[in-house]
Amino acid sequence: MGYRPRGVVTEVPDNVAAAVVALADASVAARREKRERSRRAVDREFATSGAPLALALGRLHPVKGFDRVIDLLPALPHRLIVAGPSLTMRGRGDMATVLRTQAIERGVADRVIFTGQVPREKSYELLAAADVLVVPSHCEGMPKTAVEAAALGTPMVLTDTCGVAAALRGETLGRVVKNWEPSEFAAALEAATALRPDLEEARVFVQRFSPKTVALDIHRLIEKMG
Repeated sequence: MGYRPRGVVTEVPDNVAAAVVALADASVAARREKRERSRRAVDREFATSGAPLALALGRLHPVKGFDRVIDLLPALPHRLIVAGPSLTMRGRGDMATVLRTQAIERGVADRVIFTGQVPREKSYELLAAADVLVVPSHCEGMPKTAVEAAALGTPMVLTDTCGVAAALRGETLGRVVKNWEPSEFAAALEAATALRPDLEEARVFVQRFSPKTVALDIHRLIEKMG
């Protein structure tokens, strides 16, 4: 018999950094200006002007499912930036090399950009510049990149295996794919790319994961237990 929680279950999510909340609390005009400035900078650096830009941000590890997006890329118009540290997996080798080889085999090597690990501020620039954040994880408790994307006004598409998926209400900030099906994720990716999230709604979404909100949740839970 599998484990099941009994009784009342209280959900307390991981929190994001206070800096992320500050990004979401900036004025609508400031966030729009940051997105425009970031896109210009990224276009100059990676020659991505004129193409929809998808971002895969995180550790290069099989559980992240970045290979899934590379498999979809031949049928999509997007350029894909893969940003994050590359891990060496037993039996597979360096994951950046694995993904680069896959991109060559799919005929999309000229449309996949590998940046390696990036500092925090650079990750925010990439998130602000992207048309869509892709989170195709096989399993993930709390992809904080999704909350960071919302803070910057970037729509997302993610699998339902990601813990943050339950917090998305409707389809105004992104798309959730319930069960992995390549055609469904591709359609969701194209739909999310066209979204222009309401920045006030995005701010409220981010507040759910703020250090203050999560601390209050923990405090209330402890009071109930006592």
